[in-house]
Amino acid sequence: MGRQRRGGNAKRAVRRTDSGLIAGRLSMTRHGYGFVGASEGDYYVGARDIGGAMHGDAVLIRPDAKCQGASRSARVMRVAERANTHIVGRFEQLGTVGIVVPADKRFCAEVFISEQGASGAKSGDYVVARLTGFPTRHSPAQGSVEEVIGREDDPGIGVEVIIREHGLETGFSADALAQAAGIELDVTAALDSDPTRRDIRDRFVFTIDPVDARDFDDAVSIEHIDGLTRLGVHIADVGHYVPWGSAIDVEARCRATSVYLVDRVLPMLPEKLSNDICSLNPGSDRLTFSADIWLDKHGVVQRYELYSAAIRSNARFAYEDVQAMLEGRAAFPDAQAEQALRSFARVAARLGARRVARGGLDFETVEAKVRLADDGAPLEVILRERTQATAMIEEAMILANEVVAAHMRDAAVPMLYRIHEDPDSDALERVAAVLKEFGYLVKDVRNTSSATLQRIIAYAHDRPEKRLINALLLRALKRARYVDYLARHFGLASAAYTHFTSPIRRYPDLIVHRLLRAQLAEASGIGKKPAGTSAAMPGAGKGPVGMPKGGGGGAVGAEAALAVAGMVPELSALAAHSSAMEREAALAEEESVRLKLCELMVGHVGEVFDGVVTGVVGFGFFVQLENTVEGFVHTRSLPDDYYTHDAKRFFLRGEETGKGFRLGQPVRVRIENVVPSDARIDMRVV
Repeated sequence: MGRQRRGGNAKRAVRRTDSGLIAGRLSMTRHGYGFVGASEGDYYVGARDIGGAMHGDAVLIRPDAKCQGASRSARVMRVAERANTHIVGRFEQLGTVGIVVPADKRFCAEVFISEQGASGAKSGDYVVARLTGFPTRHSPAQGSVEEVIGREDDPGIGVEVIIREHGLETGFSADALAQAAGIELDVTAALDSDPTRRDIRDRFVFTIDPVDARDFDDAVSIEHIDGLTRLGVHIADVGHYVPWGSAIDVEARCRATSVYLVDRVLPMLPEKLSNDICSLNPGSDRLTFSADIWLDKHGVVQRYELYSAAIRSNARFAYEDVQAMLEGRAAFPDAQAEQALRSFARVAARLGARRVARGGLDFETVEAKVRLADDGAPLEVILRERTQATAMIEEAMILANEVVAAHMRDAAVPMLYRIHEDPDSDALERVAAVLKEFGYLVKDVRNTSSATLQRIIAYAHDRPEKRLINALLLRALKRARYVDYLARHFGLASAAYTHFTSPIRRYPDLIVHRLLRAQLAEASGIGKKPAGTSAAMPGAGKGPVGMPKGGGGGAVGAEAALAVAGMVPELSALAAHSSAMEREAALAEEESVRLKLCELMVGHVGEVFDGVVTGVVGFGFFVQLENTVEGFVHTRSLPDDYYTHDAKRFFLRGEETGKGFRLGQPVRVRIENVVPSDARIDMRVV
């Protein structure tokens, strides 16, 4: 099945055509109107001016000369490129004609299906329809049913619809499965055949992950040697088992990421690799790509080594258990584990403090995990906040990623980087307006630094609006993405950053492993383990960079060179594809959680909850409950008064009473109605 959306970033830059039209990509809302991004700002496009365009389409618009400034509007003149080949929705039979009502409400156009094109679909079925005719100003979209997903009341149908909407793969090809079945664990053979691979199975190595994790792609070791701390970050050596161009590689490349839906995981690699052979399971010998990083007492990198290795994970810890141990609420399993975890906590705290001091952002977010029954019914919401235990792993992985990026930058070789561009000034100004309403002393935020944003986050730490402020700042930032050139990472305040630490679930990390392995092999000589320590690079002592003491890799020589020769010409395309698939996966994950949250609240209709106003529009406001469930209060349900919208102050004011509702205001609401299929929760103020 073709992907439903192929249009790329709806906010991407647009250009003005010779005819005076502006080219851009249409981003629709569920209310029937849309926006086209332009260098001058967004252009509003009313429902009557869409002209048959659909969400994600590349369009040519004509600006309305009467509407300028912040309220600029436009009309779609024609569609330059269609972004959609398929639509997922509910089938309804109307006489001899069928209609598919899109599940994604941003697709406002229903798709008409002929009697011959229904393929046996019945009213109430969710289907995948292939578009055979696109909508115009005067005619509807037309299509034919390619797949019947299931009935609207089938258990789990909601997540199945989300999977089809985002074009996610749920199975592997016969070739990929056959290749995976033939792979055997070969730690001894790998050590014998590769003199650059180091046997470090005598180290105390451990993993820290969520309690329900099944794949372990990173492990840590920590020791004190000659007045320095050696932090070892050991990453699953997926590249040893998955060569470039193999059947497994081709499928992993297409997926680009594992997808963690509310009720299942769609892995990037076959389960034999992701959960077994590559996974750093406790008590098992495994192959890794390791980074040893020597730190002084201030957390400053003095030197590092990058190499392939064999390890044995001695212990698997869950975040919750480590946090309890560090807080004294639970006992450590033994003295060795206590020493390692306490030492790791101290080092991670220093690393975090240095990162924040240089301007790195440290958002305080809450993740909602919905616990499900065996049949998929939601039981409860578990809130996961950032803790000392989660921060320990985050800081170690950030440091390893920076070390690898800086190493490849200074080697001046092809590389895949992770960049985060500076935030848009207009987006920051909108946040600044909110901050001023809360009494924050905010001046001009244009071209502001990440250090300034971090100070705002720190100021909000002990205030009731903390969660809202963090969410607003996150929304104002651009999305990080992959590129094949060097640029800074704004959010981390890092001059060079990449993704190296999760090759089981992220394809860019696997690319980085291959590029790094080839560079180390070329620098050291095939089969030769280099020795000696070079002088520190410029900037040593100011950030996590240094020259390697040794190097090498398992698949060195011809295999590494062949992989790089195949990848390098494709790096730009691989980066763009990986970024797009990351965004698609994130959307699917968010939608699946929102679906189950809605299903959970069906059982709470009529009940009263405390919440906070998280968004204000002309016809009402959004309210988020403590469990992260978000619903909407419409103005028509408010007390007898006429409400006007002050957009600049994010405020709805009653004209007679003068009372109203503003962003961040605590409110008590009753759940009035829940429609899971529309991810809609209606609330009323009590």
